[in-house]
Amino acid sequence: MSAEKRGRSTGRLPTEEARRRGLRNSLAKRAAAPRCGAKRRTDGEPCTQPVPEAGKRCRYHGGATPKGKEWHRRQWPRKGAAPSRLKGKMLALAVRDRKAEERRAAMTPEELEAHEKHRRAVRPGTPSQRQQARRAREARQLVEELDRKREGPPTGEQAALAAQIAELEAKAERLRAEETERRTEGTKR
Repeated sequence: MSAEKRGRSTGRLPTEEARRRGLRNSLAKRAAAPRCGAKRRTDGEPCTQPVPEAGKRCRYHGGATPKGKEWHRRQWPRKGAAPSRLKGKMLALAVRDRKAEERRAAMTPEELEAHEKHRRAVRPGTPSQRQQARRAREARQLVEELDRKREGPPTGEQAALAAQIAELEAKAERLRAEETERRTEGTKR
């Protein structure tokens, strides 16, 4: 004989009742949460979207902007979110990627080269990587400035090193151009 037939409670709620209780709890938390308060464009009234902390803004008014190490990476729906959220995110990313590809396809070779040069130069990274790159740029500028200030004709060894540097820089530029060419051929396929 089961516990329910004997008149005892099993401690479990029927599925529908559990769902309703969860929904009531969720709605109660949402109703008690602080509000965004940003001015809405539609009617000028304060926004009534719930926010995690008082004084913060909702995701529609800039409150859900990624910060820290993840600021430049694609943000995915939270674990446990509805599958439709992930599907919507995937569709939005596909549309965004397709439009970017169309823009690149419509560019002239000069514009495409400038675009690729910009992408290589302004590659996002973690805060420490960006700081390291900034320090390397500053050190390079300092060395170049010291080289300009140095007086007198270069010695034979300095001239040979300068020629080697120029040769290596030209080779590096050729390699970059080949890499860009390979990338553009790969995106056209």
